[in-house]
Amino acid sequence: MNITKYLIDPVYILDHLGVFVFALSGALAGHKKRTDIFGLFALAGLTGLGGGALRDTLIGNLPAVFLQDSVYLFLVILAVLLVFFFAGKVENLSSVIVAFDAIGLGIFTIIGINYGLQFELNWYACLFLGITTATVGGAIRDSLLLQTPNILTREIYASASMAGGAVYLILEYYASLTPTVNILLGTFIVSLIRLYSYYKGWNLPRSKMPKEFMNKQ
Repeated sequence: MNITKYLIDPVYILDHLGVFVFALSGALAGHKKRTDIFGLFALAGLTGLGGGALRDTLIGNLPAVFLQDSVYLFLVILAVLLVFFFAGKVENLSSVIVAFDAIGLGIFTIIGINYGLQFELNWYACLFLGITTATVGGAIRDSLLLQTPNILTREIYASASMAGGAVYLILEYYASLTPTVNILLGTFIVSLIRLYSYYKGWNLPRSKMPKEFMNKQ
């Protein structure tokens, strides 16, 4: 294995960083719900690896990437240990979870799109893979904690992934920037949209029920 190649490959580095960040958000969410250490491992692993596993299954990239590289497992373990020993010192845990989740959302959106580009899929298939990679792990985490997944709420979450992913594809197809710059810009845009909309309280519109139906509830 050419280790130097992987150390300078932005996609490889970003993919591992995304797993670590999402694993942290999963473990922190478990800590907030006072789960035991096994629960922390389960939530960290499923959050960090779930989206990528589904992506690999959809495109037939098997065995899934995390099964071929032990670094992913060590990153999950590191995330759990950090949370287990230090999360109790964090004052505003909810804000930290949102921040890590937003960073992971940005990273995994771009990683998923890159896999689609490598497999020479069309633009909407690439965008779908990006959204899938970015949102499935968090949806699993929230479901296990008996919370409504962010992807099903009015919050700008999957839509942030979609918007930033679309900008990244435009950059890839039409801009004369380097791939690394495109990747960093795409990641930043997704994360920024998610964080800014969250703290500004922006939400997507939802359909209104008839007043007659509401009165019966």
